[in-house]
Amino acid sequence: MKNLLLLILTLATTLSVFGQKWEKVSPEGYTYFSAMSFINADEGWVFAKNPEPAQNNYLLLHTDDGANSFSPIFSMTENLVCWRFQMIDNQNGYAWIMSATGNDSCFLWKTTDGGYSWIDITDTALISPSGPVNGFPGMYFNDENSGFLGGENSIYKTTDGGNTWLPMNIYAPIDSIFYYGYHVNNVYFTDSTYGWATGSEGERSFVLKTTDGGLNWSNCTTDITYLFDIHFIDSLKGGVTGHGSWGSELFGTENNFESISYGHDFGTLLHTICYQNDSIIWSSGLPAIIYRSTDGGHTFSAYDTSFATEYFDIRSIRFTGNTGYAIAIDFLLKIVDTVNTSVPDAILAHPEIAISPNPAKNETTITITAGKQTSSTVTLYSTDGAFIKQLEKYLSIGRNDMITDIGDLAPGVYLVNCRTKETSITRKLIISK
Repeated sequence: MKNLLLLILTLATTLSVFGQKWEKVSPEGYTYFSAMSFINADEGWVFAKNPEPAQNNYLLLHTDDGANSFSPIFSMTENLVCWRFQMIDNQNGYAWIMSATGNDSCFLWKTTDGGYSWIDITDTALISPSGPVNGFPGMYFNDENSGFLGGENSIYKTTDGGNTWLPMNIYAPIDSIFYYGYHVNNVYFTDSTYGWATGSEGERSFVLKTTDGGLNWSNCTTDITYLFDIHFIDSLKGGVTGHGSWGSELFGTENNFESISYGHDFGTLLHTICYQNDSIIWSSGLPAIIYRSTDGGHTFSAYDTSFATEYFDIRSIRFTGNTGYAIAIDFLLKIVDTVNTSVPDAILAHPEIAISPNPAKNETTITITAGKQTSSTVTLYSTDGAFIKQLEKYLSIGRNDMITDIGDLAPGVYLVNCRTKETSITRKLIISK
């Protein structure tokens, strides 16, 4: 009886693991999906085209039940298509719009009502066919006000919701490597401090990183000739996909590109990489073979080949918690990983805060682990309640690090308070001599 019970439990576990499949959740009646953005497991938006000739324009579709149903909430003008899209929360978002007629016109749109209406905030001196930002630039927003656009020979930052943009500093040797200029293709941040960008000039490429909120960027040289997607799980661990004349590659780092931890040549055209958690990483491209690693990127295997034809091209995979979505031209996919959850239930309920080193002398790192995206305020007090300094931080899912300068403070015991919309947490910080 004991052996029989063990066999039943083993079979049940095996079936639960292998029963988790990527399933099509494409909105009924629509085809040709250009961009998606999900802010949690249930709520998301997808730009899609209705195949009817009389409605040959893209519509923005919204779901709040995990892609079980979609509702059209906005209709775009014919011959416009969205290729970059990010909703910050359920109200605020940005979209990179391009003309489908071949005249290379580009626009930056903004919504403040959940996608029901959009404002054209295009800075024509910056964004135009002959301007420094055009084509398919990298785009990423840390919150509704702070964001980045990748352009020709620069990365631009806004702190006022796209009304004004300023060029950031890029490490000088980049200019000497790419004699004819370069283009920043993707931008990604784990929090308001740590960010990365991929760029290229012809068949040469590079990775940039910033540790000061995007003001200064340094070069991380690679041997990949064209880079696509980049994704990090925290300030140190992440990966990038790219391809060359010999095939396609994926490589990762566990120390913020001080060294390369792993590299793989899949022999297919990889377009996207996504960290579900510290151990599980997903990647795909053309053909739409979905690869998965369960050991932090050191080995990968083909998890799902059912969508792999020469016509299907998965352009993006993103997870929120243990729920993942993938978008291709012809379909939208979803998976719910009930075995390998990304964030423990306790963290999902409330963020956790840690301070290291503690005691500290000149600087310390405040780490907040969050189960969902939310804004936070971190305040440093003396033990008698006197205010010392305050930091505003938009939390991404998972680990968020803030390096704090404490060199000008007297030795003693201090209080660090992290406040979000849901909770308030206080920890002691000891400053030593």
